[in-house]
This record gives sequence, structure tokens and C-alpha cells, in this order.
Amino acid sequence: MNNNICFFEFPATDLEQAEKFYGAIFGWKFSKGPSEGYLLVKTSDQPDALSGGIASRQNDEQTPLVYVTVESVDDAADRIAELGGEIRLPKTALPKMGWILVAGDPEGNSFGLYQPDPEA
Repeated sequence: MNNNICFFEFPATDLEQAEKFYGAIFGWKFSKGPSEGYLLVKTSDQPDALSGGIASRQNDEQTPLVYVTVESVDDAADRIAELGGEIRLPKTALPKMGWILVAGDPEGNSFGLYQPDPEA
């Protein structure tokens, strides 16, 4: 696994406004996400294009996240703790897709991890 950035997520108070804004600027296409208050983003018709999501904002401190593909969320979480980071959202299943986890680095930045696993 190459630890590439695989997904982005922007928070939004008004999902409809965010969809119009990003659609008008970049031509992104949107579809209903896996849960209420979530839009999936298709940035391009290219097969290897980065995809993302727009999530209902949960709090004022919420910022955009990038997700990095890892072989093991558990191993990466252990390594994050060893290096002075923190786990902000523990390992969570995305049914039939994989596992995610949100962490913080020692500088206070948040980032996500994604482990593909169709058995999740």
C-alpha cells in the first residue's frame, strides 16, 4: 500500500450552498452519501481522480480533513500514539468498504486514515 491521500472531507453548515459553490467553481458532481447530512463528491470523470465528501458541520472547530490509505488502521494508530499524536475518532467501520480513524498530529492538525476492507 502506498499511503496516498485517497479522500477529502469538507464540513458545511449548509450542504445545498456548499454543493452549489463547489459545483459552480470546479464542476464537481454530487450524490447522496451513505447517511443523512452527507454528500459524496466526484471531482472528475477520470478513473483515478480524488473523490471526497461534504459533511454536516458538527461544531465550529471542525476543519477539512484529508484521508490517507493505510494497510492497517490499528498499526497506524499505535504509531501515531508513539510519535506524540492523538486519536480523535477511534476506528470506525464503513460497512462493506473499510475502516476509518481520525487522528491529530503534535501540531494540532487533524487527518484521517482509511483501511480498505470489504468485510468491515
